[in-house]
Amino acid sequence: MLLERKLLEHGKRVVYAATGQEAGHTLAARLAGFVEHYQNGDYLRKLSRDIMRGLISRAERGLWAGGPIPFGYDRLILGEDRARRRIVRDMADGSQLVIIPESGEVNERLTSSHRYRKQEYELCSLVPSEPARVRAVQKIFAEYAGRAILCAQSATN
Repeated sequence: MLLERKLLEHGKRVVYAATGQEAGHTLAARLAGFVEHYQNGDYLRKLSRDIMRGLISRAERGLWAGGPIPFGYDRLILGEDRARRRIVRDMADGSQLVIIPESGEVNERLTSSHRYRKQEYELCSLVPSEPARVRAVQKIFAEYAGRAILCAQSATN
């Protein structure tokens, strides 16, 4: 609405693509614009709430909600029956390793130009990565916690 007001103040026409209505200075045009803006905002609020509910539901079921995989974790691809199908590990060079969960053997190495894509029916969870990565994350957290304690102690002195 603020952008619309600025455009109208500068003598520009504002026509909504969705409805074809033209915004204007009349009371009827402003009222119609207000109702349309309110409806759009209401739609976005409901959409946001539905998306958040879905993300929370996935997390409660132990599934990855999406986004970048945190360092120290690998993707565990599950079948519809929740059986462990494969583990996908992102490597520093941009490649990916596809690992057999039972044996830990590398089944496939994908170059950085080819990314692993799970099937629609498959699910994704996270599992700890190789021990060296897990230790690195633990060390980072331990050092951070140690510094936070030192900072807190020096602040009280």
